Amino acid sequence: MQMSRYDDTDSELLARLAIGDSVALSMVFDKYAPTVTRYARAIADTRMDVEELVQDTFFTVWLKSSTIILPNTSLLPWLLVTCRNHGLNLRRRHDKHRTDELPPRPRNRPRRERRSPRRTPLRSRRNRTTRPHRQTHLRTVPHRRPTIRCEKTSLPRPRTIPEGGDRQ
Repeated sequence: MQMSRYDDTDSELLARLAIGDSVALSMVFDKYAPTVTRYARAIADTRMDVEELVQDTFFTVWLKSSTIILPNTSLLPWLLVTCRNHGLNLRRRHDKHRTDELPPRPRNRPRRERRSPRRTPLRSRRNRTTRPHRQTHLRTVPHRRPTIRCEKTSLPRPRTIPEGGDRQ
């Protein structure tokens, strides 16, 4: 008669885990992973979080196997409580790093009304402070160089000679 892989009781598997038997860990994992995974799906939001919870639960079994005391013969209640505690820790971590999201932008926003073409006080103030009252404009004459003319008198302004250079 063949022995089933699950013939060992949980207390025997736990004793083997305490001495570092990795085969016992794989037996515990094969026996309880589907149940712990279903429980983790109810706790976690994403698939990655579910995998992390299951992994952390069985890693904790591996680390604390020498200190686990089973009140009954099954290891499952201890695994589920451990999974729940890891889930609460994971939720706290997510809440700590969560940020408020901006509200979604409305797609059909009403257009802003256009302003009248007259200048706003800011524009006129800026022009007054940055430009002299005699504004100059470039005026092009066909087949000639553009000349700079004074807006007030409409006469060409004299050209200045650059320092250390010839007149162009």
